[in-house]
This record gives sequence, C-alpha cells and structure tokens, in this order.
Amino acid sequence: MTKIALIFSYDTSIKTWKKNGSFFREITPYIKMTKNKKISYRFYTYDSHKKNYIKFNNHKIEIFPIYEKFPFYKNKFLRFILSFIYPFFVK
Repeated sequence: MTKIALIFSYDTSIKTWKKNGSFFREITPYIKMTKNKKISYRFYTYDSHKKNYIKFNNHKIEIFPIYEKFPFYKNKFLRFILSFIYPFFVK
C-alpha cells in the first residue's frame, strides 16, 4: 500500500476548508485516486482538534493535527516560520 502525506499550508485546517466551502472540492481528487489504487493518505493540518480521521463516502483519511503535538503561538510571524519546520518533526 502506498502512503501519501499532504501537509496543509500555513494556518489552514479542515475547519477552514469547511468554513470557506472548499472541503468537497479539495478532498474529491484524493477519494478518486483511492478508488483505483491502494493508497492511504495522512493530512497534516493546522487544526487543534483531537479527531484522528475523517470519513468521506466510506473512505477514511487519517488526520494529524499539528497543534496537537506542537504548541500554538499567538504570534503570527512565529507560527509562519514554524510552519516550515514542523513537517520535519512529524512522522
């Protein structure tokens, strides 16, 4: 099985996708690829929730909320700089 990691952009989360209406548009290509091949996905998001996966049309996508493992800082500049560093410390 092929494992693919998707690292979200700075301060982007599943909640952001749902709020601005782009959730279904963004997730559809991954669901289509999963149907044809044995691929599993792990989304690294800037969420703070504890949800470990999302289920969409009987497909499960693993979620890793960055702020579950790393602290959330109020300083936007610091969060921006750390967004380049965090991916190197997650597995």
